[in-house]
Amino acid sequence: MSVKKIKEIVINGNVKKAVGNILFVKRADAIFNEPNADGIKQGGFANIYTGLINQDASALSAFWACALPGYKEDAIDNAINDAIVENGWDALFRGAIEVLEEDLVLKGQVEIFWNKMQMGLNRTKDPQDRADIEESIQTMKELKDEYMNPKEEVPEEKTVTETEEV
Repeated sequence: MSVKKIKEIVINGNVKKAVGNILFVKRADAIFNEPNADGIKQGGFANIYTGLINQDASALSAFWACALPGYKEDAIDNAINDAIVENGWDALFRGAIEVLEEDLVLKGQVEIFWNKMQMGLNRTKDPQDRADIEESIQTMKELKDEYMNPKEEVPEEKTVTETEEV
């Protein structure tokens, strides 16, 4: 089963491909480094990546703003809307996640993200907090993996009954 992943959008009639580079990371940290529920700033890249895994529309907009820094937010958001109408949400989210995970520079940021998650778990002493964090990390990985690689629905097998001819 082939899963559609959109890595380009059309802005003002021009096809623009998402580009992952050091400017992406710098822009993400400069603009999207919002504190989490505990008031801790995790970094703009982490916020965008987490948001994409959770299928947050704001994260999708932030991804494209970082991937195409020369364009205004309105132009990007209009292009995203058009792409959603044409291809659906899933293809855009999958494409964005794939860009982050496969681009040479951003791939390293993804590895750092998961390493930091593991370090946070390793530093946690309270058994209940540790179990909660471990479950959150596992759930996040499973969500991402299932979303990026959906299992093909297998039709129910028909069994031959006595009344059917073989």
